[in-house]
Amino acid sequence: MEVTPRNLEVSCQQTEEQKVILLNYPNNPTGQTYSKQELEDLADVVEQYQVFVIANEIYGALSFEPHHSIASYYPEGTIVTAGLSKWCGAGGWRLGTAAFPEKLETLVNYMSIIASETYTSVGAPIQHAAVQAFSRIMN
Repeated sequence: MEVTPRNLEVSCQQTEEQKVILLNYPNNPTGQTYSKQELEDLADVVEQYQVFVIANEIYGALSFEPHHSIASYYPEGTIVTAGLSKWCGAGGWRLGTAAFPEKLETLVNYMSIIASETYTSVGAPIQHAAVQAFSRIMN
């Protein structure tokens, strides 16, 4: 189901507790994504209700439509996750990324603690491939 500003607002009104939403877009397997206007409208709602957004944008570079990040409209409350395996065609090479806003530094610290006890290190070939991949998109 596509998240709309209206159904998100209805959900937010039903609780006073801390809220988090996971936006997986472009979606696999449907390809459903959001336009700039739809993201701006969603950002207005999440900002109003102080919702944290986890934006899984791993398919963003593979979308047939221009990809826009909700982090552009709600940077202070959006965590953007992605990775190499999809947009680099590196299936099986698992290297994920997560970009946190500065105001969530405490959460980054907790996530680092959890990760240090959960994950192993990424193999050297994958690290070298990541340097190459990210240096190409950053320049």
